[in-house]
Order: sequence, then C-alpha cells, then structure tokens
Amino acid sequence: MDAPPATDPGDGKRPVILLSHGFGGTARVMGWFGVAMSRQRCVVVAVDHPGNNALDPMTVPGAPLPWERVRDLRRALESALADKVIGPDINPRRVGLAGFSAGGVTALLGARARPDFAHFRRFCPSRPDDGVCQPQTELPISAEQPDAFFQDPAYAEVMRH
Repeated sequence: MDAPPATDPGDGKRPVILLSHGFGGTARVMGWFGVAMSRQRCVVVAVDHPGNNALDPMTVPGAPLPWERVRDLRRALESALADKVIGPDINPRRVGLAGFSAGGVTALLGARARPDFAHFRRFCPSRPDDGVCQPQTELPISAEQPDAFFQDPAYAEVMRH
C-alpha cells in the first residue's frame, strides 16, 4: 500500500485512465478494469459519483445529469495531478476515459458527445419495456420525478450547460 510508484522505462510519465462506474456502482466495483489498466503501466483514477453510487444516498439530481459525472472525473484528475506522490508520474497529455454502463455514457460525454434528453424523453413512452426506461433498482423513481427535476428552476443553469 505504501510502495512507491514503479519507475517507467520511457519518459517517466504514465498515461492516466479516468474510470467511471455504472449507475449506482462504485469505483471499487470497477477494480477489475482498473487493475488490468494499471498492469499496463497506466495510472488509474476512479471516483464514486455523488448522488449516484452504492455507498451514499442516491438522489434524483445524481441520476439524470451524466455530464456532472464528467466534472467529477475532471476534478479527480486535477487532484491526482496535484498529488505529490502520483502527480509527477502522470503525463497530462495522455488522458483516456473508460466506463461501464452509465460510466460508458460518462466517457462518451467526456469525449464531447452531446446528450439529447428530448430524444430520450420521446423514446421511453414508445418503448416502456426497454430496460433504460424502467425504474432502476438502485433508485426506483417514477417518470414524473425526473420530469419535475428537469422543470425545476433551481436546476435551470445546470440543464442549460
């Protein structure tokens, strides 16, 4: 646990993989992937997304805002780069994104994909049995709760983003 980072035979800097868990998951659940990437000499930075993880209370705002998960990863990268132990070993020009399930959406958004919530909101009424349209086991909310959230003036700025 307190071992120093292994030396890199190249320029001494390693690529970093930002890792995002699925809906209601945790960074630890993604350990299988993180360990595999670290064995490939990458620095792996993973987070437990606030309001959307298995360790903390799930929240309605934590569920429908995948771009906020990208901000979580950005902040984690900034922290890793500033860290006196691992920061010097990270090549900030070699950053990758990876994720599973909702974490995959996070990775796509981090690569500048654009969400289309209007399309999603039209999709589910026409396909109510699709798994993505069903209430999630981790946060069983009604269709009305996200609708109310999307209309809430308190979240207007984050929705414009």
